Amino acid sequence: MTSPASPSNDRVHFIERITGYNFHNPSLLHEALRTAGTTAFLQPRRLDGNKDLAQIGDAALRLTLISDGYKARACRSTINETLSARASNAPLAETGFKQGLDRLLYVNPSQGRLVSPKVMATAVEAILGAVYIDSGEDTLVLRSVMAALDLDWRAKD
Repeated sequence: MTSPASPSNDRVHFIERITGYNFHNPSLLHEALRTAGTTAFLQPRRLDGNKDLAQIGDAALRLTLISDGYKARACRSTINETLSARASNAPLAETGFKQGLDRLLYVNPSQGRLVSPKVMATAVEAILGAVYIDSGEDTLVLRSVMAALDLDWRAKD
């Protein structure tokens, strides 16, 4: 168990503040911040770091954007443009760096503190996956977090 002033709790509080979502199970968030190749300090069941959560987050993000586009009666090309503008690696990485998430990731020691855009995009997807699972797969909660990160359908370019 960590103390109230621990760096682990600081990470949780920082992400809760920028997303507007309070985690019921903070270990999911720590898993989302753990890149591949880092020591499994919480639960050794996930050997690829945050990649499993990122897969869920990617799917949830894409499904939500497509669903919102459908509800907005957008054509497929507009939906695809929105997916490229919100759910591809470049905008996800930009979002993560803009929010300062690079300082929070548990990175592979062999890479120093270097966080590549691909690693950052994966971390943002993993955070979305952690929110999705932690919220009981509540898409309204996910939409709220997406909006807080400017990844929602109505986010401005």
